[in-house]
Amino acid sequence: MVKLKSVKTRLKLEKPKIGLYPSTTCLVVTLSDIFKVNIMPVGLVGSPSLDPPTVGISVLDSHYTYHLLNKFKEFTLNTVNQNLVEKITYLGSVSGRDEDKLKGSKLTILSSSVIKTPILKECPVNMECKVIKKIKLGRYGYFIGEIVYSHITRELLDSQNKIISQKLDSIVTLFFDYFAVKNYLGSFKPR
Repeated sequence: MVKLKSVKTRLKLEKPKIGLYPSTTCLVVTLSDIFKVNIMPVGLVGSPSLDPPTVGISVLDSHYTYHLLNKFKEFTLNTVNQNLVEKITYLGSVSGRDEDKLKGSKLTILSSSVIKTPILKECPVNMECKVIKKIKLGRYGYFIGEIVYSHITRELLDSQNKIISQKLDSIVTLFFDYFAVKNYLGSFKPR
């Protein structure tokens, strides 16, 4: 047997790191006990299922949003673009227990179509979600929300109402850094 020389370098980290792949950056809006709403940036976002359509978000159990998700059982997930990086940074640096994040961010809320929690006007895509399951993972809660209604900014659609992904101007999170999603590479057609 021939032993091959590894083309990989082993990383010796204190703990394994999850941030090996970028994740969609979004703003989670919840109803609030103190102010009208609470807004939190989230970088741990997943898509557990297409049928029913769901999204999953991981929230640290010490965050105010964790308490609000447990209490109100709904949220809106609002995708962000490069124009919102400063607002994301602000929203992630203060607690909704102490400060009115809506007022501080100067974002605009709009009524949702199905749930009580509002959507954010400045965000290109908004999903209204009802929490259908929470999984406790260490100090995190993984909240799975069924998407009950979606909104998209009209200018992001072509004449056939298909999303022009290049116009989304999306960003992703890798560890605690933001990156622009720039190039369209192709499409995947499920069977």
